[in-house]
Amino acid sequence: MFLFIFCLIGIVIAVITTFTNGISGMAAVAQNLLFYQLAVTIPIAGVWGFTGHVLRSDYVADLIGLPKGSPFQKEVGYANLSYGVASFFSIFMSRQYFLAVIIMISVFYLGAAYGHIKEMINHKNFNPGNGFMTLPDILFPIFLIVLYILGR
Repeated sequence: MFLFIFCLIGIVIAVITTFTNGISGMAAVAQNLLFYQLAVTIPIAGVWGFTGHVLRSDYVADLIGLPKGSPFQKEVGYANLSYGVASFFSIFMSRQYFLAVIIMISVFYLGAAYGHIKEMINHKNFNPGNGFMTLPDILFPIFLIVLYILGR
């Protein structure tokens, strides 16, 4: 759910800047939307994920439906922080860098979706932190890829 909220924040900022800067045309609007997803949404999501998986790991484990105290929590937290930091640097980088970040995010999120789906099928784990997270884990990479393609 939080990814949807963070995504919406990036979209709102992009829409405001699109109108205030007179950005027009499909490619330019898509590039602007993508820029704010990379510069705002993903860094916020990365820090949020880090905070949950590292600082509140037992709570998040309960939410996902996994055992408390597993070292995977810290690893996932630092992975979240790493993609958030890498994405933040998109502000200063080229379009090729954007693609690298999109690939990194897509592999992480789609891999997480695969894990959530396996948990649902194999262990009937439909806890909110497992079942609900599957949708944004699939949709967000698609959204980024579509924006990248439209922005060419």
